[in-house]
Amino acid sequence: MNFAEFFTHSARELVPLAWKKNLLFLFDFRGPFVFVESDTRALYETLQRVSLSALELLHDGFIFMSAQTGMNEDRTADLSISIAGTGQRADDAQLGRVLRRLGMHERPPLEGAPAHENARVAVGTCPITGAALTFAANRSDGVLFACDLRVPARLIEETVPEPDAEGARVWLIADAPLTYQSLVRRLQRLGWATSSFTSVQEASAQLVRMTPGMARPSLVVGAESTQVTLEQMRSLRQLLPSRTQLVLAAPIDSKTRTSGLPGARTASPALFPARRSPPRSCSPTVRGRWSSMTTR
Repeated sequence: MNFAEFFTHSARELVPLAWKKNLLFLFDFRGPFVFVESDTRALYETLQRVSLSALELLHDGFIFMSAQTGMNEDRTADLSISIAGTGQRADDAQLGRVLRRLGMHERPPLEGAPAHENARVAVGTCPITGAALTFAANRSDGVLFACDLRVPARLIEETVPEPDAEGARVWLIADAPLTYQSLVRRLQRLGWATSSFTSVQEASAQLVRMTPGMARPSLVVGAESTQVTLEQMRSLRQLLPSRTQLVLAAPIDSKTRTSGLPGARTASPALFPARRSPPRSCSPTVRGRWSSMTTR
């Protein structure tokens, strides 16, 4: 199986579950494209066990799911999957039940960790694939599950060059700053020049300030919220060139999806609900995989 496609489909399955819990959900994939030559069902079940456990531990806030691949010379690939979240966390009793269900064993946190953070660290092995599992949590940063395994694989040779937007501009509008965190990286890899705004008013003001010779955006994407509404996007349409594509990304149950936006279209990406800004501490949590908590 193509691991990138497998991961994307698996992540998208979590969108409605995250939406029901009012969680802002993002995902991203990095690394070479590899074809995994192992049991697809087993890998799927491993990913489901860990991702559903992460969702169970969060009552609101933000969750970010990422995967990274690395190809080895012996026709194996290293797969690293992280699921990090911030927000209101389940109580200690429920957290303990989830870790036991996964077969993970708690160990003492790093010496010197502040007692008020109530740090929890656990390790284990997935009984389905043998993947190494790591868990870390504290009050400031939230929760993190990491899943690492090595599988037989081969590199997928790309016969078709990636699309290149050649510097065309895309404007992203969302009141939650991290809504487009993973999308920005993907767009930039495809040659887009990105700009972010926290409201339609901010984007409109930028258009008004622009001189005739300045390049207008070729694409504008707005994540529906109280700061990004259908009516506001209609007003923005009037300030843009006719060639500019507009997308209002609306939740699955939004009435906007049946209202329509002239010159635009609606979509339901895995970026919702964009209703609050995650705590600032979530970014280093994802980047560092909390090495200070999991490495002794």
